[in-house]
Amino acid sequence: DYELWESDGTTAGTKKVKEINPLFGKASDPRSLTIVGNQLFFVAEDGLHHEELWVTDGTTNGTKMVKDISTHKVSGSKPIGLTKYENKLFFVALDSSGKSGLYVSDGTTNGTKEIKGYSPATWFTPYSNLTVYDGALFFSAHDTGYYDLWKMTDTTLNTNPPTSITTATKGESSITIAPNPAHDKVFITLDKAYDAAELTIVDITGKLVLSKKLDTQQKQIELTLPNIPIGIYLLNLQHKDGVITERLVIE
Repeated sequence: DYELWESDGTTAGTKKVKEINPLFGKASDPRSLTIVGNQLFFVAEDGLHHEELWVTDGTTNGTKMVKDISTHKVSGSKPIGLTKYENKLFFVALDSSGKSGLYVSDGTTNGTKEIKGYSPATWFTPYSNLTVYDGALFFSAHDTGYYDLWKMTDTTLNTNPPTSITTATKGESSITIAPNPAHDKVFITLDKAYDAAELTIVDITGKLVLSKKLDTQQKQIELTLPNIPIGIYLLNLQHKDGVITERLVIE
């Protein structure tokens, strides 16, 4: 069964940290292991609380569920996008009603909280592709009918919602996607050429579905979309100075 183990590189120093899910024939399936300071965060299922956020200091007693974020009977909070920023853990999770929100944790129950959640007025919904760049935490979110790039510039979080979370200012750089909605192929035109650039397509959970490295000075790209399911995706142009994100619909 899949459980959390640790190793110092030797046979004698390799051992199971804790039997998180004690149910016969079941496993906790630890995943998304992320180090923040002297703590290791991960997602696991103990057979009682479903998928929730856990933390460990490498000892059995120090391995524990951080917080029961979702008390739903059949589904946990399913944390995704675990990312270290300013010595805290940021991630996206579901509340008990199944709504997605951006969370922060310091490894304690009281220090784990939603900092910006679903808004019925704007349909604000964050997704898992969290990225730290140039002193800020960036993430994509659906808001007022559109998918935008958002950023957090500090973690003081003294207001609710924090004033440090804003829609990222759009620069002069742009991507043209045609057709959009697309079917089996899409043509992408860049406003200028970029060095060390890569195009990626991710789904709304942050899962990578396609990537393509660009040749130097390449401004026009033809992408074949092999067996990608119908849905809404984010197309990212990652280059040495940052990232440009646009929405791509496949139908």
